[in-house]
Amino acid sequence: MTKHITVLEDEAVSILNLKSNSVVVDATYGGGGHALKICQQLSEKGIYIGIDIDEQAFENRKTELKLTKPTKHLINDNFSNFEKILSSLNIKKVDAI
Repeated sequence: MTKHITVLEDEAVSILNLKSNSVVVDATYGGGGHALKICQQLSEKGIYIGIDIDEQAFENRKTELKLTKPTKHLINDNFSNFEKILSSLNIKKVDAI
């Protein structure tokens, strides 16, 4: 297995202009590099929703994500279903995708 290298991590996350209580959808969790950076910027009032079709993807960064404060939902599904996913979580508005 090759190691996942997150590219443009700082640039990609900074452009989201996150607030500590943001609701964020990460539609391509992948190796979790962006997930960790996003969750580190969110408080306990924030919500992070990570979506990936590959259920093994969520094994990456699992330990580090547990140390972050926001509510986290890691969803094994196709990102094209994100509206259905948000509805199932009773989330009506997101701040960043």
